[in-house]
Amino acid sequence: MPASRKSLLVLGNTIRVGIIVFYLAWVGVGFYILHYKTMNRVHSQYVATADLPVGHRLRASDFTIHPTVCPTVDADRLSPSQLTGKYLSHSYTTGKPLQRSDLSVAPVIVLGDKKMRYVFPLQKQLDLVESLNTGSHVDVCWKVCVLENARVLSIVGPSGQGAEYYAILEIAAGEDTNVAGEIANYRLFLRNE
Repeated sequence: MPASRKSLLVLGNTIRVGIIVFYLAWVGVGFYILHYKTMNRVHSQYVATADLPVGHRLRASDFTIHPTVCPTVDADRLSPSQLTGKYLSHSYTTGKPLQRSDLSVAPVIVLGDKKMRYVFPLQKQLDLVESLNTGSHVDVCWKVCVLENARVLSIVGPSGQGAEYYAILEIAAGEDTNVAGEIANYRLFLRNE
């Protein structure tokens, strides 16, 4: 018995609706795949190897490479040499993945209440560039120690040009007058605390 016009119309509408639903599902799967790949690219494959404070200047020993989930992400990942020397705008705990958006080329300095910044040149103590970082404490001495237990806010300087590094210290307001004479005579001594 031949199909009636009404049943053919219902069959045609069902097929049309099925094609539209299939097309929308296919588009949804495509967006999900693109979103998934984008999310993988946002998350860096480097993780912190220690607890790092805000303003910390990254060194190669501060992070490690985490196994990648998607091999296509490798091309977008920064090389370790591009991470070293950058500053953290947020604190990190051990094992937390480093986010590209949390890295800054400018120093991130968090100053305490009633404190001031004191810029100390490291030209004659280049060995301290690698050992000092945000949160370190130092004494400033020449003959006698004029500043004791000063907190290091940041180490600044152009990457690869060690002769131009400076330590930014946090000292109480007015303590800068303790440094008399030529600042080049003074030395920083790292406190073991």
